[in-house]
Amino acid sequence: MLSDFILTTADRDTALEQIETLGKVLYKTELADFNKVLDKETSRELSEVIRGELGDNREDRGKIREALSTLSSELQKMPVLSLTLSFTPSGKMSQNLTRRARELFGPEAILELHKDPAVLAGAQVAIGGVYVDNTVRRKLEEYWTQKKFTI
Repeated sequence: MLSDFILTTADRDTALEQIETLGKVLYKTELADFNKVLDKETSRELSEVIRGELGDNREDRGKIREALSTLSSELQKMPVLSLTLSFTPSGKMSQNLTRRARELFGPEAILELHKDPAVLAGAQVAIGGVYVDNTVRRKLEEYWTQKKFTI
């Protein structure tokens, strides 16, 4: 399943590039060599998903092309949660953030991580046209705007 190893937009973009590469070489190589290209040009996880999608159709270029197109489409439809933090999260933290995003927004949700030191602390979150700014920077700006009128 794609969502088992696609956690961020960077992961998705890498998988899309690998699928595009496979599509380009599909008609340029012998089918026996295609399996070698599959192993060489894609991650282990993606090659397993592709083989699972193909099943017994590994000798049919049309079915291979269709499977690659289907996977590409599935990757592009994954909902993206844009998250801006003041730091770059560790791998473990990214996994936890993705897990939480999937609990809230569905099992296919992926993260688009941004680093902005001006955030100070907290996070800016956007998904599906909804934007939430829960940062210290915004709270300080609100505080000083209110204070300005009381001084």
